[in-house]
Amino acid sequence: MIRHFLAMLWKGSAVPAAVLFLAGTAAAAEGAGDWRPTYDLIMRWVNFLILAFIIVKYARRPLKNFLADKKTDLEQEIQSLEQEKERIAKEVDQAKKTLEESEGTLSALKARILKEGEAERERVIQEARAQAQVMLESARQRIENQLRRAKGGVVSELVDSAVALALQRLPQMLTPEDHQAWIDRFTTSASQ
Repeated sequence: MIRHFLAMLWKGSAVPAAVLFLAGTAAAAEGAGDWRPTYDLIMRWVNFLILAFIIVKYARRPLKNFLADKKTDLEQEIQSLEQEKERIAKEVDQAKKTLEESEGTLSALKARILKEGEAERERVIQEARAQAQVMLESARQRIENQLRRAKGGVVSELVDSAVALALQRLPQMLTPEDHQAWIDRFTTSASQ
């Protein structure tokens, strides 16, 4: 019943609504026999109706404007949040693309580094082989030089031993005629 009363009040027929409402209330209060509670109830409702009328008459437009402004503010805030959401989504997509590109670049860089590392390894191996060859050749030459010196030392020792042996034996084996023959030969070869 109150809902019906408020609907009628809102549409502008406040008097019939008040009569209907008060009639129902007054009928309920008749059985009590005391008029004061009924009077208080009626006055409360009259005050309520006066207050409702003043609110509807004078506060309706500012209240509507306030609510319309709040609605506009909320719509703008929702729109700005949607735009922010779209901007962030675009940034996330861009970050994903950048990450994928980075992964591709990283894979290419890794492959290039591996290829360069393999080439460097081959170059180092070739240099090591060349250096080992040079070292082997140098060692071979040192060995040959040591062998030559050793052979030369052995030959020179043999010659020295032979000379020493010859000096030791020759004086016993040479006779004075052999001495004279050597001297004659020497003088002939010197005079020529």
